Amino acid sequence: MVTDLNSPPNERRWSARPAGHRGRAPVGLTTRLIPLGEVGEVDEAAWRRLADRAIEPNPYLDPRFVVPFQKWNKVAEQMYVALVEDEDELAALLLVDARPRRMSRSFPAAVISTAGPAWVHHLDRLYPLVYPERPAEAIAALILGLREHFAGALLELTTFPGDAALADAFTLATARLGLRTIETDRSAVPFSRRPPERHAAENSDPIAGQFALGHLSGDRRGKLLRPVRAYGRQTGSVLKVVDRSADPTLADRFVRLQASGWKGDVNRGGAAVSVNPDHEAWFRTVTAAFQRDGDLWAVALQLDEEIVAINLVLASGSGAIGLLDTYDERFAKLSLGTLGRLAVIRRVFERPDLLQFDPGFGGHYGQSARDFPDRREFVTLVLPVGDMRSRLIVAAARMFLRIKSLPISARIGNLLARRA
Repeated sequence: MVTDLNSPPNERRWSARPAGHRGRAPVGLTTRLIPLGEVGEVDEAAWRRLADRAIEPNPYLDPRFVVPFQKWNKVAEQMYVALVEDEDELAALLLVDARPRRMSRSFPAAVISTAGPAWVHHLDRLYPLVYPERPAEAIAALILGLREHFAGALLELTTFPGDAALADAFTLATARLGLRTIETDRSAVPFSRRPPERHAAENSDPIAGQFALGHLSGDRRGKLLRPVRAYGRQTGSVLKVVDRSADPTLADRFVRLQASGWKGDVNRGGAAVSVNPDHEAWFRTVTAAFQRDGDLWAVALQLDEEIVAINLVLASGSGAIGLLDTYDERFAKLSLGTLGRLAVIRRVFERPDLLQFDPGFGGHYGQSARDFPDRREFVTLVLPVGDMRSRLIVAAARMFLRIKSLPISARIGNLLARRA
């Protein structure tokens, strides 16, 4: 049975439709769940088209980013792709860890999550791709399709936008399906939005003019630029921002520079891409694909002709993300990591179709997060996709969280009133 989400919530119309292994979905939409390793050329091409026009861009779910995990067996064996189809096009796509787990010892239900324990490398935003034509219906089809595969389970959506079009469509879809959700986490992360005008009016200083500094305080600008100017006076070297996006040796340069610092030393907890052969192979495949399509920026900092920092940025649809950055630790006092990100903010919006830049890290990064001009909230949501049991668990959990938030006197009063 399928529901027509164009109808008001209290006037749902249901029509018969064979479900089979493809799940249940609103009219005209069908849902499949397949292992990442079974994504073929046709699905990948449709996936790419969806990524280019999704209502909320998510470069982390671009197929050029995800499909290369097929060769990284430890990760790929856990990844499943939920595909919602509208004839020959994809209406929605979500990446899930299809092996049920318990959220906690006190939570008695199986949980299907978008956050798999083995794919911690770079998959920092895991919200679905959804097409613009019928976004609420596409999300409903996704939920109902997962229900066919995971009876009695809960779905955990991590790093889900707390605002804008995708959040609105999700709210409408769950309301019309009669589903309640639990918000288990909410955090504000650094972010940069268009318009670029705020960065275009920088001064003509040959050093400061290379970076997006207009949103920073005068004191912060001084702290960043004084060491660079002092180093220039002492050595005669000038710090320059250089575009290395088309450099055919870019991946080699980045791997060498990253491995030269502490990240290349496993004994110091380093996790450079060169430490793990699978990780490095994935990195080289991803950067080559985005570079080939003109969707990779390599913003490098140079002292004279020596590259001392590289920031890699990927674009998909109307959004861009920070993939990785690294710098020469001999020049750590020059704040090259921060300056590299500020150079990216200044340059990324030179491309007119990009509306947002997400560096891909959280607010807990302290000063690095505060140096960004904007903030955006992401939430973790849990909702029932299974039978009545999962709905009852969510309802009970909501009640528990509501009571837990009350002052102790109110809790005791509620308890006594219920007993009476």
